[in-house]
Amino acid sequence: MSTAAAKRAGMPGGGRVRLGSVLRSVAVGAFVLLCTAWYWHRCWMLQRPSPAPSDFQFYYEAAGRARQGGSPYIEGGYVYPPLLALLLVPLTRFDYLTARWIWFWFSHAVFLGAGWLLLRHLGRGAAALCCVALVWAAGGGAEDGFGLGQVDAVLVLLAIVAMVRGGALRAVAVGAGFALKLLPGILVLIDRRRRTLAATAAIGAVLMAAPWAVVRFGLKGPARPESMAYLDGTPCVLSWSLPSVAVRFADWPGRMGKLPLDWTFGYDLPKLRMTGVQRGISLAVSVLTLGLGLAAFARIPARKPDWQAASPLHEGAALLCLAVAASPVSWWHYPVLEYPAMAVLLTGAIRARRAGVFAATLTAAACSYLVPDAILKYYFHQQERWPDYPWVIQFWTAVPAFSALILFGLLLYRLRDSGTAHVE
Repeated sequence: MSTAAAKRAGMPGGGRVRLGSVLRSVAVGAFVLLCTAWYWHRCWMLQRPSPAPSDFQFYYEAAGRARQGGSPYIEGGYVYPPLLALLLVPLTRFDYLTARWIWFWFSHAVFLGAGWLLLRHLGRGAAALCCVALVWAAGGGAEDGFGLGQVDAVLVLLAIVAMVRGGALRAVAVGAGFALKLLPGILVLIDRRRRTLAATAAIGAVLMAAPWAVVRFGLKGPARPESMAYLDGTPCVLSWSLPSVAVRFADWPGRMGKLPLDWTFGYDLPKLRMTGVQRGISLAVSVLTLGLGLAAFARIPARKPDWQAASPLHEGAALLCLAVAASPVSWWHYPVLEYPAMAVLLTGAIRARRAGVFAATLTAAACSYLVPDAILKYYFHQQERWPDYPWVIQFWTAVPAFSALILFGLLLYRLRDSGTAHVE
């Protein structure tokens, strides 16, 4: 008699099945509870807002200037598109610390909502639940984003909406991500049909142009940042992209081995003055990486009818990984944009029972942030400054970019593996 028949007949075999199911549920519950505790400690308790300066301060001050009728670019510290500053104007009714707490709460709500939306799309199974919980709790990049008051959580939500929804909602999500920070604009390529592509691009252009028009014609002061250094790149050790790796090679320490000042202070983009050669190298590496990646992406076979739900998620996650690696400036907390890729790959590997893909994804995920962050912090805290170890720093700031490319490659492999494709 089969185990299923024994279960129906009330025989001992059915009891073993029920016991196994209970133990599995307990194990899943314990794992998710552990991830929750980790998230509470690392992403909430250790990142709680304080009166100290933060990246959010730039948003807050720019929004305050806009509320008073001035341009957000008057003092030069705000270098982002104007949409974010205009959206945050209501927060300037509160003092800085209160506004930080409101933004902190909002960011966590948005980030957890993004995880729930991804989990719902993946099917809510035990594998998906454990993988999303693991990545959202221990991915690493989100921690610093919360502590700095960055807009990362909003970008993750918009990216997931763009990947799991279609039509006008996808177009608005892609356009809004592009208008907040340029990098998510690459998701316009999720749907490559000409009409859809044109419509999405048009919405993105409107969402970008409208705030600029408000600044140009409705507010007093400069209509754009003093410097568009984001497009030039930076050799700063806090930027973990391939263009930044290349620029650091072009700005290599001399015989004394002392780190160039731009490696240490290159995070202040408006004050950064790179040479024409450095800008050219950054642009060339960025274009080459994007070009080769998109060429490989374009070779993905057409979607099959039973793959419609899975393909946009995989394609969007792959594009984000490529953008993080190829961006002229890719700050160390940007791997949070790779979270969907990590969760999707881990879930698919468990369901397909592919231990190699699971191990490769887990290794790439750890090397996207956790491992280089721990090693670089170890060296920094030896003397509370970046040490004069150029090869060590160059290696560990390059690892995350190549890890993003590995995730990109694994997703392309998954998309090409049509023989075992299934909707996740």
